[in-house]
Amino acid sequence: MFLTRVLLFYVRRRRIPGKIDIGKHQLVKPVTASMKAKALASLLQEKYNLSLIERSFLTEEEETSYDDSAQRAEEFLRLRDEQILKKMFKNYTMEEHLGHLNISKKWE
Repeated sequence: MFLTRVLLFYVRRRRIPGKIDIGKHQLVKPVTASMKAKALASLLQEKYNLSLIERSFLTEEEETSYDDSAQRAEEFLRLRDEQILKKMFKNYTMEEHLGHLNISKKWE
């Protein structure tokens, strides 16, 4: 046990000065077979996902009913905005607000 600790104390650890991804002493991770398999699996999964997205999963009737529901939602939002605007004060200019004071244009 003591011998193991002593030998481990003198293990030379490779220290890379500066940035480890550029330069003369850069640390490059070796590409293994499992890394290649994972990359291939992810590419196949992405291809499968794209094929699912490309296919239409709504029938013609479902698409038309979806458009009708979207139009109903737009109509609801328009009516709601109109009701909100009815409750708000109208916009007045200062000229309209103080117009009752403008009886004559002469200087006293």
